[in-house]
Amino acid sequence: MTHSAADMLLSQAQSEQSQPVPFTRDALKHRHTSLYRTLVNAMQGFKVREQQSQIIESCGEAIRTKGIAAIQADTGVGKTLSYLLAALPFVTEQEKRLVVSTHTVALQTQLIEKDIPTIKSHIAPDIKVEIAKGANRYYCPKRTHDLLVKTEKISSNNKQKNLLDDGIEEDALQLNVRDEQIILVQKVYSAFEDKSFSGDLDSCDLPDINEIQSMVNRQSDRCPKTKNCDFGSSCPYFKQREAIEKADIVIANHSLTSIAAVNSHTVLGSLEDSIIVFDEAHHVHDVYRDNLQSSFEPSGMEDARNKIDNLHKLLGNMEKVPALFSNCSSDNLRVALNKLRHSVEENGIYVGELDSYLLNNFTALRGKVGEYDDAEQWLLSLSPTEMSLSQQVQIALQALVGMGRELTLLIKQSDNAKFFENDNLDSKSQRLVAEWNRLLHKLDEYLGEGVTCLQRYVEFDECLTDSQRIESGLVRWITREASKQGITFRMTSNTVSIREHFKAHLVEVADAIVFTSATLKVQGGFEFFIDPLGLNDSDKPLVVADILSPFDYQAACFSAPLFNGHPNSTNHAETVFNYLKQSVNRHKSILVLFTSYRQMNDVYTLCSHSLKRNILCQNDFSKRELIERHKERVDRGDTSILFGVDGLSEGLDLQQHYLTCVLITKLPFPALNKPMFKHLTNMIEAKGQSSFVQQSLPICERKLIQSVGRLIRSEEDYGEVVLLDSRVNTSRYGRTLLASIPMIQRSQGAV
Repeated sequence: MTHSAADMLLSQAQSEQSQPVPFTRDALKHRHTSLYRTLVNAMQGFKVREQQSQIIESCGEAIRTKGIAAIQADTGVGKTLSYLLAALPFVTEQEKRLVVSTHTVALQTQLIEKDIPTIKSHIAPDIKVEIAKGANRYYCPKRTHDLLVKTEKISSNNKQKNLLDDGIEEDALQLNVRDEQIILVQKVYSAFEDKSFSGDLDSCDLPDINEIQSMVNRQSDRCPKTKNCDFGSSCPYFKQREAIEKADIVIANHSLTSIAAVNSHTVLGSLEDSIIVFDEAHHVHDVYRDNLQSSFEPSGMEDARNKIDNLHKLLGNMEKVPALFSNCSSDNLRVALNKLRHSVEENGIYVGELDSYLLNNFTALRGKVGEYDDAEQWLLSLSPTEMSLSQQVQIALQALVGMGRELTLLIKQSDNAKFFENDNLDSKSQRLVAEWNRLLHKLDEYLGEGVTCLQRYVEFDECLTDSQRIESGLVRWITREASKQGITFRMTSNTVSIREHFKAHLVEVADAIVFTSATLKVQGGFEFFIDPLGLNDSDKPLVVADILSPFDYQAACFSAPLFNGHPNSTNHAETVFNYLKQSVNRHKSILVLFTSYRQMNDVYTLCSHSLKRNILCQNDFSKRELIERHKERVDRGDTSILFGVDGLSEGLDLQQHYLTCVLITKLPFPALNKPMFKHLTNMIEAKGQSSFVQQSLPICERKLIQSVGRLIRSEEDYGEVVLLDSRVNTSRYGRTLLASIPMIQRSQGAV
């Protein structure tokens, strides 16, 4: 054996020795039993629940086998602590990172302020925990500084103008700011400088922060990155990203996790080899699919031309800085930029023709506006696309591809230039290069998303038969928008099925995945959740568990009064109002759930002035402030009534006397006017099946369970739920919906 071969074997043996030894099933069970016992002994009053052991076992087995778990866990089983305990041995002993993804801020808050501190206090004090948010949730000290400097110079000049005539585009959100806004910006800047504000905009307690958040938050396309930013060492975003890279447990939301699945440059980083727990997992499919949506505005070509003009100005100014071109010549950049300009001038004409075609033919092509249609939004049908439009889209797509090809070459030349390798650049030179890269990124984003969007239009048109068009799952719609600048069109596309994409970018990438929610099951089974995500298609083992609540619901009364009118009748608002008046006589803390703001406002209008003083409407306050005000009123002994829509039907945890009555004004069927929903309806009915049974009813069932679940959140809770929709008594599906609420003891004669 050669010396090098021996070294290779030794290195391989050392590497294998350094790898953590996988848990056996018995060894993992022993770890979990020990952890759970430690927690029980450490926490005074902790109630041992068989359901928690079931969740720990199911989650642990999925993680141990690098598999998938889908766990329905009713309210009160303690699922959050359970999946944290299940993952803990892998985090502490095998150096796996745990990513917990939620849908609501309320659950994130619970994890950060309650559940994880419990784990740290009693079991794992050394684990590092961080929260990951979208880039725009972080404060940007550079944007804030630039805004304050700019407004000061503008004030001294007594007129607004570009400070540098060098092709650098002004930050649109920072133009025309009011004096009172500048005062707020200065306060935020000072708070960050004196370290009383961390840089997490959600935690900023300065009043009216929401009014200026878009002026001071991080914008990825305007970020020069840490090395080239005067504020790089103190940047909240990059400091948090560094902390997340070292964290054992990271809390995120479904949208950020979905984006991170295809883009490792988010604050969350790569998901590779992570253990991912999706809590409130019934939202995962829709959130993930929404992030696959792409849009294209043909009129944006004019903005693209302006960006190319600015690139020419920038290059001229950059050529005045010899240090920028110490590693290359600017000639290659200028040649590539000229080719891009020529391509945009030549090919942009065809994109403009598509815009003109839509302007002249949108109304005629769109046709009759239906009852649930938006006159300014046209969902393209499953029929073959009108020939002229199809041709215009194909030509525009080819034009975008041609422009994208030239832009790719320019980006390659720009990368070869290695502008930032010189550490002696002054701040103005750094700003020039940062703007150069920003403009290239925006052009690439515009053309790239346009290609993705229009490719789906063309792919649909390539389907030759009705069945092919149905099975393609390609959704396309065009929105017309009017503004002072004129009429613009936004072409949007998406795909119905995310199975393959989800499998490739999440299921096969993550070390293991756990999905959990109180509403994974629909109509008695898990298929409605598992099938759209394609979890059965993976080679990874799948664990499915249904964990029932330990609560005794004798303290809860559910009723659906027989004679309460149809919810779509003109006098239903009066019916709700009358039941609300009756409820106020019995309860001090009431939640009224509506299916629309219009319905909520109709009922609010009927209320007397004295009753209105007791009502807190969802659209008047943030969710956190709404809950705080509600609790304060209840603590004073006053009556408090919450009016809300979807946002309060889940993620709201008001226990005991803080909520004793829930009025559900209408069965929560999904809105019929959303393009994706309408397209799915068309697909199902084109197959001769019932979209109501396959789509509307399951969604309604899930939302109804969530709404009813607002009442009983702990063993000490009590009260009543009243459903004011006569259809549960008069329709064939009514009993099916009521039977789907096993956690509620229905009183005799309720149905």
